[in-house]
Amino acid sequence: MIDFAKDKAEKLNINNIEFVQADAITLKFDRQYDNFMMLGLLTCINNEEEAEHIIRNVYEVLKPGARLIVRDSLTKTEYREIFLYNFISGYQAVYRNVECYRELFVRCGFEIESEIALKEEVTDGIEYVNYGAILKKV
Repeated sequence: MIDFAKDKAEKLNINNIEFVQADAITLKFDRQYDNFMMLGLLTCINNEEEAEHIIRNVYEVLKPGARLIVRDSLTKTEYREIFLYNFISGYQAVYRNVECYRELFVRCGFEIESEIALKEEVTDGIEYVNYGAILKKV
């Protein structure tokens, strides 16, 4: 994905962007950022404390008033979390409900500026939503 993004940035003559591949839980930043994107990351973080740790780390490296853009797969159920593990492929995911997901960011100091349901579907009676939001550091 990083190679694809670098090729796209080069073709568009975008040279003020940085691409990083690292462990999100242990990642250390050495500067502050104007904006930040986390796409699909928290769907892969099963532990609530680790998810909050990642969000707090991002909050700390954002400049005042900066935006965090997020996108994750969530549920619209009463369950706080639904865990999925595929024994054949080894794929695992956690689908937090929308309220639980919002609470994570607000608890870490973010304000929800805008949000959108990008796609909704029902599988085995469970409502899923591909959720996107713009959060502001306050």
